[in-house]
Amino acid sequence: MVCVFRNSYTKHGTKQQTQNYYIRLKDYRYNKWLNIPTETKCKKLARRLANLLDKFAEQVAFNNVEPSTLQAIMQLPEKLINQLIRHGLLSETIIAARANLHDLLKDFIQCLRAKGRTHNHCRTVERMVQTIVRHCGFRHWHDFSAKKVEEFITNLRTEKNLSIKRCNHYIGAMKQFCRWLVDNGILSENPLRGLKKDDPEKDRRRVRRVPTDSELSQLLQQTRASGPSFGLSGEERYRLYLFAALTGLRSKEIASLRVQDVHLEETPPRIVLPSQITKNRKQAELPLHRDLIPILRDQIAGKSPEAPLFRLPYRGNICRMLRRDLQRAGIPYRTQEGVLDFHAFRAYFATILAASGVSVKATTDLMRHCDPKLSLLTYAKFGINQLADEINKVPSLVVSAPVLGNASVIPSIATPAADANSARAHTSAYADGVPFTVEASNTQSSLLPPLTGDKA
Repeated sequence: MVCVFRNSYTKHGTKQQTQNYYIRLKDYRYNKWLNIPTETKCKKLARRLANLLDKFAEQVAFNNVEPSTLQAIMQLPEKLINQLIRHGLLSETIIAARANLHDLLKDFIQCLRAKGRTHNHCRTVERMVQTIVRHCGFRHWHDFSAKKVEEFITNLRTEKNLSIKRCNHYIGAMKQFCRWLVDNGILSENPLRGLKKDDPEKDRRRVRRVPTDSELSQLLQQTRASGPSFGLSGEERYRLYLFAALTGLRSKEIASLRVQDVHLEETPPRIVLPSQITKNRKQAELPLHRDLIPILRDQIAGKSPEAPLFRLPYRGNICRMLRRDLQRAGIPYRTQEGVLDFHAFRAYFATILAASGVSVKATTDLMRHCDPKLSLLTYAKFGINQLADEINKVPSLVVSAPVLGNASVIPSIATPAADANSARAHTSAYADGVPFTVEASNTQSSLLPPLTGDKA
């Protein structure tokens, strides 16, 4: 039974008691008693600490420490925690967890860099986590609360007017940090596990449209005949747009391609994307469309293997360059369907794959997506003209009425207005005792008008 007491000692021959209370705690693992000093002179508070430590020692013995109990233990004074560490009630992972969030976040970002994440990605994740920690007032990992994070996200939506997609990025960064804490044994469970992301389709700020075949053909034709723009000739921009439309590569990937990544002599001709330049950090091999082979052969002629395949302007000027070419070709940049930016070439690539009857598996592999829904629902988009062409591919279901001798079988449609004329417009015949309805051969036009005579 756990108890609290004041320790006795002798000083100058006089027996005295300590001012602070001690806790006599049982270590259930080894069935021995421990004397844990406290820093309180209040017996009531010492009893509360004793009950908490006894509960914790029992859970440690059965290897079933509850998160609430561990959180309460980590909020104890520093000297008391050191006593628990000295007696082996707190493990090494818990000792590491006592570091502040700044040090833990630094280790988390280093882990992301070790996995090959880009510098911009690591910087964005770190900034988002720091923003949540600062505004929610978190000092240690045991302060994490899904309610506080949810209130912060609501504040971003209402006061900062951030989109749902942007707020989901904040939630994803914080939950990723918590998962890393769980994987490293610092947290027993993810405190933000119940925090859900919202549907970004409810508040999509930027809608991208897919260029039609006629618009893309007009853009390529006008661009090829135009003069230099943003340091690129008309022929260079024409090759760039055509390459983006027939490969679906992102602008960063195109800018990072080298001549040595193009293999035109192999069967089939292909490009090899190194893992350093792809978004998912996986090497990919993509076959080339037959229209790109002569263009790429002229593009790489006379260049060293380490030279860039295409010269691209600064990232912020790529969209400006495209908008100028769209304006020159008479194509609107923004319509009711959305905007036509450089990434729209990737959406066009997914659309022509789906429209050409390419299998779902092949479309997903060519787009380098892990989920086919992303390729077919987000990127592939059909306009009203394409949908009309697709619906007209359905075979005709109209059949001609069969002819029986001198009379044609017609469907009998019972309507109140036609009941009076039905007996006059039709005659009953019997074949082997089975009645059927036929129209007389001298009937007039459609819609079955009344006949002039009653005799058949």
